[in-house]
Amino acid sequence: MEKKIIVAIKEPDKDLEVKEIENTLENFQSAVGGLIESIYLNENLDKQNVSAFGNDEAKILLQEPNFWIYDKQDCICGSVVFVKGDDEGGCISLTEEDIEAIKVFLQENEMNEYDKVVVRKAIKEMF
Repeated sequence: MEKKIIVAIKEPDKDLEVKEIENTLENFQSAVGGLIESIYLNENLDKQNVSAFGNDEAKILLQEPNFWIYDKQDCICGSVVFVKGDDEGGCISLTEEDIEAIKVFLQENEMNEYDKVVVRKAIKEMF
């Protein structure tokens, strides 16, 4: 297992940030502000073994909407850490190709301001 890995972090209303972090559960939890959950993004990223971790309670905590998933049937709220998975279930550094694929995914699933207002209202009504 690599001690430090290159990840991409997407916070709501901010550009994707690529950085090197220690490869620990605590660092992933710190980046998303709580307990992590694995997020399925799409087939293309899955084929590249790109995974994402978000806050398991992001919607309950009313964290800000970030981007769409599942053809705009759901959204991810709060910060997300993108990593590459290895064959043993661990995390390794993203490649430049992975980062470009993540950027394309985020561009295709970007939320406009109206979307965010509607999502915020819906989440508040649920919780």
